[in-house]
Amino acid sequence: MKKASLTFKEQLIHIYRQKGTSKKVQSNVIKDLDNYDKLLEESKSYHYPGPTYSCILDVEQQTFQVLAVQGTYFTDDVPSGPVEYLIDLVNEFILDDDRQMYLYTIDKLFSYHLYLYSTRGNKPYKSSFTFRGISEAGKKEVLMQQNIPIRIKNGEVTMYFISVTNISHITTDQNYTINFYNSEEKESVNLNVEAYCAPEKPSHLIELSDREKDILILSSDGMSAKEISGKLEIAVETVNRHKKNMIKKNKMKNIIHLASEAIKKGVL
Repeated sequence: MKKASLTFKEQLIHIYRQKGTSKKVQSNVIKDLDNYDKLLEESKSYHYPGPTYSCILDVEQQTFQVLAVQGTYFTDDVPSGPVEYLIDLVNEFILDDDRQMYLYTIDKLFSYHLYLYSTRGNKPYKSSFTFRGISEAGKKEVLMQQNIPIRIKNGEVTMYFISVTNISHITTDQNYTINFYNSEEKESVNLNVEAYCAPEKPSHLIELSDREKDILILSSDGMSAKEISGKLEIAVETVNRHKKNMIKKNKMKNIIHLASEAIKKGVL
């Protein structure tokens, strides 16, 4: 079945089952993480700016467990169950204009959380983004979804803490931004995903083949062409040719400039 023929629900189920569809290339071994007990305790004191539904999403088992319901946005009649139940809630609520953005963002969370975790001292970041929809009362509303990886195993995110908060009283806009925040370091990273959710604006895209992505990620980790050649088992000349081609077609100054822009725009 071709991707284009899949429904929003089918694509979202596929992303969760695959733990993200982006090709993962890491030059370092990713350390396993298990913050389950710690997060359960900390989540009891979390404060949200509006009605909120929070849960643990077990990507490995494809199940969820409700932690808390503040306000009346979601019902807690179903305290646990298959991930598909939550996907149905999103599918029924979300605006058509935000569906592609939501799919792209959920997919990107898997790879980018791992990227930050492996390159920032094995410290998990909290991500957040907004999406819009229509409530049962027929009102347009804006929700903020926050995501914290609480288990990482064998180089994959296998469990998330997720909260969804109604922030319609704060904003009605969609800014097409994913924010990643590390509370310990007070560091914030923003990815603008608008161009990747609007195919009619291809001039904003960074174009990279799978092999070019491999080389760019390893280059951004500080590896030389010779080291990349050994890692990927290709000739040094092939590595350099790929570097030259991707710099030229994306109109960048050099490989560092390209890597920086690719990270900012959510390509890596």
